[in-house]
Amino acid sequence: MSLFTTMPRRRGVASLLVAGLLIAACGSDDDSADSDSASASASASEPASDSASASASEPASDSASASASASEPASDSASASEMADEAMASDSASASASEPSDDAAGDCEAGQRSFDHPFMTNGPLCIPETPERVVDLSTDALEVLVATDDAPVGTQSWATGIMGTNFPYLQPALEGIADLGFNPVNLEAVALAEPDLIISGDFMREDIGAELEEIATTVFFQSGGSGDWKEGLTFTGELLNRQEVVAERFAEYDARVADLREAVGDPSAIDISVVRVLTDPGEVMMNLVASYPSAVLADVGFGRPESQALSSEEAIEIYDGDIGGFISIEEIELIDADHIFFWSQTPDAEQDAQADEAFEEITGNALFGTLDAIQNENFTRVDGHWVGWGFHAAHAILDDLFVNIAGVDPAEVSPNPFTS
Repeated sequence: MSLFTTMPRRRGVASLLVAGLLIAACGSDDDSADSDSASASASASEPASDSASASASEPASDSASASASASEPASDSASASEMADEAMASDSASASASEPSDDAAGDCEAGQRSFDHPFMTNGPLCIPETPERVVDLSTDALEVLVATDDAPVGTQSWATGIMGTNFPYLQPALEGIADLGFNPVNLEAVALAEPDLIISGDFMREDIGAELEEIATTVFFQSGGSGDWKEGLTFTGELLNRQEVVAERFAEYDARVADLREAVGDPSAIDISVVRVLTDPGEVMMNLVASYPSAVLADVGFGRPESQALSSEEAIEIYDGDIGGFISIEEIELIDADHIFFWSQTPDAEQDAQADEAFEEITGNALFGTLDAIQNENFTRVDGHWVGWGFHAAHAILDDLFVNIAGVDPAEVSPNPFTS
């Protein structure tokens, strides 16, 4: 029996996500010196597509994720562009969801349309045909609107902060967006933005839902976790009536995934470990099946080490969650793989500095040096885009994989559409 199979369960990630969200800043985090607080921040700073936890990067529930296992090849599931095509098809389920329902048909004013979707928790609603002044209290809407050069009129400060840090080329597009604060949202600033549509995760509905609805039509929704990023963006494209832009972005992503697969040869033969460094040097978090980076790796078809090549059910059984698995430094051998990617990011500069110090302490630990990947110098510390969500982060992760796994310059073989 392997050491992995004898491991005890770890803390519940979904509960950490909620705690981090309510206490910290973003789906963001507020790490403290003790390990419980550090673990809560591990989830809280991960931006995502507004699940009930609304974690900034890994917003998912503890239920089994629909994401493909990180060890499954991408060919087993629909590609991103196929999903977008299906969403645009007139007879698809998601497209029909935006058609007027029997209850709302004919009730909308001129210039509006009836919209409903399984992700919505307050549909159907009459919304603008093509919203022009969007207040985005989620993250997917910001991603889609920036991609169309039509930024929202307001969003939360953590979202623009993280996107501006991870993708400096977006700074000009983000500068004119009103800062609506976070925890709590500045309702006065929301009203001053004069939105024609407000988009919010359902987790805000109980506290400020009535106030938001007094300002403008508000869509509350609850999607899957960060690993379900494609579904979240597809929904948002339909909501904003920008399906074609989303489909184009998915096609770009799928093309680069295919290019990377060709450059690597057989990605399934390469096990990749993804590890988050926390502010506590006594533990790390492994990204599991329902996390955003795991979904990108699965699309390419990379393998994962035994500790991370788990189904949602298996991950929940072992770690009490399928997004991240927390292990102590004494269990560090569980992160070993053909290549290890380490990442850390919070919206707080002080906590980032603490994570840097923790990484130095971890890499100085004698146990760290026993890992095959370390001995073979097959490890990389990457930036916060591995926290994930959306198109920009996906392409940045692909860039890292082209360089560190395929050993090629992506600018020469498969340029990033956002930076080339």
